[in-house]
Amino acid sequence: MKTLFRWISTLPLALCLAHPVVHAKRVALVIGNDNYQFTEKLVNAGNDANAMAQALQAAGFTVTRHRDLPRERLFKAVDSFVQGVAKDDEVVVFFSGHGVQIEAAPYLLPTDIKADTARQVTRDGLALDALVGDLSKARFTLVVIDACRNNPFAVRGQRSLGADRGLQPIEPPEGTAIIFSAGRGQAALDTLGQSDNERQGVFTREFLKQMTAPGLQVRDLLLKVRDSVEQQAATVNHKQRPALIDETKGYFYFYPPGASTAGGARAALVTPVSEALAIEIAYWNSLQESGGVQELQLYLRRYPNGQFADLAQVRLARLTTPSVASPATAAPAPLAAVPPPAGEGDGEAQRLRALAQKGNAAAMGRLGFLYRTGRNGLVKDEVLALHWYRQGAEAGNGAAMAGLGFMHESASGGLARDPAQALAWYRKGAETGDGHAMNNLGNMHAGGRGGLVKDDTQAVAWYRRAVDAGSAWGMVNLGAMYDAGRGGLARDEAQALAWIRRGVEAGNGQAMAMLGFRYETGRAGLARDPVQAVDWYRKGVAAGDGQAMNNLAAAYASGRGVARDDAQAVAWYRRAIEAGNTRAMANLGWLYDNGRGGLVRDEREALAWYRRGAEAGNGFAMALLGFRYESGRAGLAKDDAQALAWYRKGVEAGDPLAMNNLGAFYASGRGGLAKDDIEALAWYRKAAALGEGFAMNNLGLWHASGRGGLPQDMALARQWYERAAALGNEPAKANLANLAKLP
Repeated sequence: MKTLFRWISTLPLALCLAHPVVHAKRVALVIGNDNYQFTEKLVNAGNDANAMAQALQAAGFTVTRHRDLPRERLFKAVDSFVQGVAKDDEVVVFFSGHGVQIEAAPYLLPTDIKADTARQVTRDGLALDALVGDLSKARFTLVVIDACRNNPFAVRGQRSLGADRGLQPIEPPEGTAIIFSAGRGQAALDTLGQSDNERQGVFTREFLKQMTAPGLQVRDLLLKVRDSVEQQAATVNHKQRPALIDETKGYFYFYPPGASTAGGARAALVTPVSEALAIEIAYWNSLQESGGVQELQLYLRRYPNGQFADLAQVRLARLTTPSVASPATAAPAPLAAVPPPAGEGDGEAQRLRALAQKGNAAAMGRLGFLYRTGRNGLVKDEVLALHWYRQGAEAGNGAAMAGLGFMHESASGGLARDPAQALAWYRKGAETGDGHAMNNLGNMHAGGRGGLVKDDTQAVAWYRRAVDAGSAWGMVNLGAMYDAGRGGLARDEAQALAWIRRGVEAGNGQAMAMLGFRYETGRAGLARDPVQAVDWYRKGVAAGDGQAMNNLAAAYASGRGVARDDAQAVAWYRRAIEAGNTRAMANLGWLYDNGRGGLVRDEREALAWYRRGAEAGNGFAMALLGFRYESGRAGLAKDDAQALAWYRKGVEAGDPLAMNNLGAFYASGRGGLAKDDIEALAWYRKAAALGEGFAMNNLGLWHASGRGGLPQDMALARQWYERAAALGNEPAKANLANLAKLP
C-alpha cells in the first residue's frame, strides 16, 4: 500500500571541466570494500560506493561498480576497466576501503588480504601509482580515495606494516587529479561515533554534498571539503584534513559556471575564462555556504543576471525557510524571499507561483507538489517543495498539510524522519476535509505508524472518507483492502477491481498499474492478456507511477507482453526506485543475484538491495531477505530464527511469497515452529489466492501426495501446476513435465 506521495531523489553529479566539449566516453570505476576477512571490517565503504555510483550514473557516466572484491576479482576488475579507457576519455575512479602506505607507495587492499609482512601487501594489494599510470592515456582522470580509515593491521599488532596512518600522496601523470580523504600520516573516519547515522563516511558525504555547486573548481571544492571534514573530525578529537594532488591543466569543474545541477552537464575541458567572469567566480566562491542573506542579496544586486543568480535565489529560499517546528508553532518564511529559481516552469507553474506569492494557499500547496515531483517544467527541488508546503499549511491549505506530513514521514527536504509529526499534519489536513490527508491518515492506521496501533478497520474508514472527498488514492487503497480482505471487509476481487477502475478513471497511475497486473495474471474475472497489461503499465508510467515502472520492468525481465530485454528491465527498475517504489529494490537485487541485465552477478549487492527494500517496508524484499538467512547465502550465517522473523514481517506487509515461505516453515517444523500441515496448507492457500506461483506449485504437490488432510487428486494437482507454470514458475513446469511421463 502506498501513501499519496512517494519520491526518492538521486543525487545529480557531473564531472565538468568547461569549453570546448570533447565528445568522448565518460566512464567510472567505483569500488567499495567493507567485509574484510582477516582484518577490521568497515561500516560505510559499500554505502559510499553506492552513493557515488548512483550519482555518476545520474550524470550519464557508464559506471562499473563492485563491492567487497578479493584480490583476484579486484585485479580483474581494474584490468578490465583500464583496457576500455581510450585517449580522449574522461575518467573517474572511486575507492572506499582499507589502504596502507609501504615506504613511498600507497596500496588499496582487497577484502581477502592476510598480510603479516609488508612484502605480502606489495604482492596482494593494488598499487595506486600503477593504477594511475595505466589511466594516463585518458584526457582527464580524477581519482577519489577514501582510505585508510585506520591501519587495519594494527589490530593484530603487526608493527612491520607501520604505525596507524592514512595513505600518502604520489606523483600522478599530467592530466590527473587525485583527492585523498586524509592528509599525510592521517586516518579517515568512517563515522563520527555511535550517534552518527549517516550512510556515508565523513569524507564521502561531504564530497558528494559539494559536487553539485556550479562554477566551483575542483581545487576550490577540496578546500571546502577539507575545512568541513576537518571541523567534523575535530568534534570527536580526530585529525583529518583531505589532500589534493592536481596535475591537470586549465580550470576543472564538476558543474561549469551557469550550469544547472539537475541537468547532469557533460564534462568539458575549459580554456581560461575572461577576466570579468573570473572576478565573478571569485566573488561567488568567497561567499559560498558561509554567505548569509545580505551577502547573497549583494551578489544578486551586483550580478542580477550572473552565472550563479539562480543558485543564489535558491539559497536565499533555504536561508529564509523556517526550521522544523510543530504544527502549532511553525512560522512561514517571508513570501518575497523566494524569487523564481532556475527553470521557471510552464505557464501553469508560473501562474501558480504568482498566486502563491500573493498569498493563495491552494497555489502554495500545489506548487509544493510540483517542485517535489519536478512537474510542469520545474526542476525537482525538495527544499523549495518543503518551503511551499509550509507556507500553504500555515495558510490553512489541507493538501499542503498532507504534503508537509509526507515530507516528515519520508525524511525529505532535509527533515529527519518523524512519523509522529507526519501524523499530526495528516490529522490537521483531514480536519480541513482534504482527501489526500485522509488517505495518508488511513495508511498510518493500516501500518501502525506514528505511534498508532495497527487498525485496518480505522484505515478502511479513512479510505472511505478520502473517497468521498474525491481522493483517487483512497479509491486505490480501498480496492487493495477488498483484494486482501482486510479491515472487516470480505475478500472480494470484483469489488477490488471496481475501485481500481474508479482510480483509473480519476487518472491515478498506480490504479493503472494494478489494473495491468490483473490483466497479466487473469484475476478478477479478466482474461489473461499480457499485452493489455503492458499497455496499462505504460499508461501508469506516463502518469509518473513507480509501481507501473516496476511492473513494466518485470514485463521486460520475463518477456511477458513485450520482447524480453534485461537491459530495459534494469533501467526501469532503477527509474522505479527513483520514484520511490520499494518492490523495485527487491527486483533489482534479484537481477544482481542472477547476473542479468548486463549486471555482474553479485550476491552481496543483491543482499544490500533486499535489505534496503525490507527496511523501507516492502514485504517481497522481507521474504527474499528471510530466504538469505534460511539458505545462508551472501555471506550470512544460516539462521532459521532470523528467516522466520523476516517471513512474519513480510506476512504482516501482505506479501504472498512471505506467506508461502511461512507455510513451508510450518510444513517442515523449522525456525522453532511445531510441524503443522494444516497451518502450512492455510498459508499456501492465502499465498496462492494472491497469485504466488510457488504456493500454487506447493498446493499441486500436496494434492498429488494427499498431504495436509487433502485427498490425493492428480487432476487438481495438474491444475495448480498449470496455474503456477503460466506465471513462469520453474518447479511447476518441471512437475508438469513429470506428470506427462506418467502412464
